[in-house]
Amino acid sequence: IFAKGFLLNVSNLKCRKGSGSSLFLTWEDNTAQGENKPSDDLMVVILQEETNEYQLFLKVAKRNDTEIALNLAPQFIGSEVNVYAFMAAEDENNNSTSQYLGKFMV
Repeated sequence: IFAKGFLLNVSNLKCRKGSGSSLFLTWEDNTAQGENKPSDDLMVVILQEETNEYQLFLKVAKRNDTEIALNLAPQFIGSEVNVYAFMAAEDENNNSTSQYLGKFMV
């Protein structure tokens, strides 16, 4: 777990391999639920277990964007990475609990 909090994650968050060294994330905007706001930020953590290398994507999309393509750093090409994501309130006073999205070959 990279984050723990009471903010809700986006709905139906999914990750798939994109072209080259990219990953493509999609989700449904659930702004109307709880204290969610369209301005909440998506945070993504990429972790390569064998080397303990990681890449952070902070504030890469808003809750109401519903998709994002992430270009991973060159050192991840040819390796498997684990993908985690969570939402953070724009004022940085709250966040959701991180969600594991799976393992992907880059």
